[in-house]
Amino acid sequence: GPGSTMPLMGEGTLTSQPVPQELAWFRSLKLKGINLEPSFEFTKPAYSPTDNLIWTGSADGQLVCLSVLSGKTVWTAEVGGVRSGLTLHQDTVYMGADDGRLIAIDAFTGKRKWEYRVKGVIVKAPVISGKHVLAVDGTNAVYAIEHQTGKWAWQYRRDPPRHFAVFGESIPRVSKGAILVGFSDGYLVNLSASDGAVIWTKNLAPEGPKFLDVDGTPVVSGDVVYAASIGGGLYALDLGTGDVKWTMSVFGIVALEEHQDDLLATLDTGALIRIDTYGRKIRWSTQFPSTYGSPNEPQIVGQYVIVNLSKGAMYWVDSATGRPIRQFHSGAGFHAAPAIGKHGVFAVDNAATLFAFRTNVQRFDRRVTPLTNRHD
Repeated sequence: GPGSTMPLMGEGTLTSQPVPQELAWFRSLKLKGINLEPSFEFTKPAYSPTDNLIWTGSADGQLVCLSVLSGKTVWTAEVGGVRSGLTLHQDTVYMGADDGRLIAIDAFTGKRKWEYRVKGVIVKAPVISGKHVLAVDGTNAVYAIEHQTGKWAWQYRRDPPRHFAVFGESIPRVSKGAILVGFSDGYLVNLSASDGAVIWTKNLAPEGPKFLDVDGTPVVSGDVVYAASIGGGLYALDLGTGDVKWTMSVFGIVALEEHQDDLLATLDTGALIRIDTYGRKIRWSTQFPSTYGSPNEPQIVGQYVIVNLSKGAMYWVDSATGRPIRQFHSGAGFHAAPAIGKHGVFAVDNAATLFAFRTNVQRFDRRVTPLTNRHD
């Protein structure tokens, strides 16, 4: 099975800021005897605060269920390479495998319930919508599968763009009987959650050979949908009709998240910004080092925004000011966003190591460094 939980070494350093979370434990998810080069791990773990369990996969093909408190193994299962995010619903964990299978596993035993094969690779976490589980694959298709039986219910597909597309897809947003999903051809589509019928489509892409992708998961706030095309900027649309209410020329948005009536967005330039949707202006912008690669979906933990960078560190950023408070370097970078909850923050890096951060930990690893540099 995966390597044992490692002891922590090193002294902590003092910082004038309250420390957001400290490293509680970490462990390798790699299979013994297999030493793949550090590659890309897109796994966002699934997590159950009530059962004190966390589930995560790796490109090696091992699915692991662990105690969130100690990192000890509860069970392991061989499922083939898993690079998608994981989703827990009731007693089942759903995930996508590298070979295009959508897999349902019993959360408490590791036994396989069913699998369904799609055409492309599933990278983003599946989404539960009523009695269906939704998966988006790399061929610009959304599949709705009955989550208890694994039976096909419906699917919707768009032709890929003529030009290059950015790797990755939008995670569907389920809201009020509708499914909102962005596609690499620059379209935002509103589908009926019951049968996949098209309610409306909207082209958010610019003219010309720019990246058109609508890769960030749309945000629904009241009757407004916020969505962004990498080359076309930010859009506020009417949820019912798809009519454009307003746009903002903020280009390169790869992920969106709602926070206190504002939007947090990560950009392909390696920046995190906070957007005031009423004043339609940027409240603050934080630029990460250019060598750190692209940031993924921002996650909110109390007063902090956590952002993982594909070739760099994990950052804790003050959500009020945009000031980075703390960073954590694993040495491999983080392609996936962390899972968060009452037990802390859980992140898998590109070397297939799972890190668990918690508040009120007495000791922590020396690789967690407070940031004391000024931030304007």
